Amino acid sequence: MTHAKPGRNETLAAAVASLPRTPFLPWMTPIEHQPRLSAALGIDLLVKRDDLTGLAFGGNKVRQLEFYFGRARAADADTVLITGAVQSNYVRVAAACAARLGMACHVQLEERVPDVDAVYRTSGNVLLDQLLGATLHAYPVGEDEEGADRRLRQIADGLERQGRRPYVIPLGAGNPPTGALGYIRCAEEILGQTGDFDHVVVASGSGHTHAGLLFGLRAFGWSGNRPRHLRPPRRHASEPAHRQPL
Repeated sequence: MTHAKPGRNETLAAAVASLPRTPFLPWMTPIEHQPRLSAALGIDLLVKRDDLTGLAFGGNKVRQLEFYFGRARAADADTVLITGAVQSNYVRVAAACAARLGMACHVQLEERVPDVDAVYRTSGNVLLDQLLGATLHAYPVGEDEEGADRRLRQIADGLERQGRRPYVIPLGAGNPPTGALGYIRCAEEILGQTGDFDHVVVASGSGHTHAGLLFGLRAFGWSGNRPRHLRPPRRHASEPAHRQPL
């Protein structure tokens, strides 16, 4: 089914463009047709290649961090702090963004995965965090967003007493969804590339990508079915460390 490209919402585009943003993504990521997978699934499948966002192995977090670092620089910060799982891609990309800008970066690594060995805590993204110059802090509890944010702000307070100018990228749902702005822009980008789709499927963890994409697609005039999200379950810190099937 072919759909006409929606018209541009100039008011929304101007509002988003007026907000502080540090560009890390110098190109539009392509939308690629997947003919063999389409045939196997019995659908006409397009994939938005946001694995090609470029910085530190790419991924969706680059778009989100453009707005967080925009705010950090507008606040004249010289240090950025972020919290996430030990092997967090988000943390890795934040460390890369800070390194590109010559800012210090403090990352707090949360113990979200049980029964891991020393290699898990020293390899992969942890090693990349260190190579990118980040200072690492440990947080012994997993899935405790409020506690992790509270501890991160305590670290920021200590840095401020040392004369640094810290900016905290928060985790908890009670904070403004700044990262969603990146996917409002992405929604406009997608609709500028093609209107030839009627369903959207997106992975959703914190919800920022999902929320920004849903709002942006609707606000920019897309009339297909609402985006469906695949979201790994989040648990409270007091709950047992196990995973439920989706």
